[in-house]
Amino acid sequence: MSDAETWQPSGRELEREDVRRSLRRRSILVSTITTIVVLVGLVLITVTSPGWPRVKALFFSWPDAKASFPDIWHAFWTYNVKMFLIGEVLILALALLIAIVRQSTAAVLLPVRVIAVVYTDIFRGIPTILLVLMLGYGMPAMDRSAVSLWRLMKSLSSGGMTRRTACGTSTVRSVWV
Repeated sequence: MSDAETWQPSGRELEREDVRRSLRRRSILVSTITTIVVLVGLVLITVTSPGWPRVKALFFSWPDAKASFPDIWHAFWTYNVKMFLIGEVLILALALLIAIVRQSTAAVLLPVRVIAVVYTDIFRGIPTILLVLMLGYGMPAMDRSAVSLWRLMKSLSSGGMTRRTACGTSTVRSVWV
């Protein structure tokens, strides 16, 4: 047998492992205790503040939550999940098209390739919040009759449907209609 197969940690190495294990346990215990203390402190500060009853009535009312849940679920399914599913298909197709164009070496596709490279570099370089603001406020501000893709996405996502507000007291016509 070689030395590698019969190697045993020395007594000193075993002591070091015990110390490391002890320090790790102590660190976990200290972090757990401090987390609990901070959370309990935040809860106590929140619950004992003078405005807590009003905040509790406005934001944490169980009867209101139960009453508005069906409307919230409907809006979540209609405006979040359906929009995601439609957008995912369109985004994947557009991304595949851009990737194929960027990889092409055909001379006739050079202008399209340049546009794809510029588009990709711009959208990678601009922070997401600016893109959301630009597309969220800039696209609707444009002449919508000239932007047929925007109209298509608008009609697929909202359909211009009338929906009730969370409080149930009025109806709101979709802004994009």
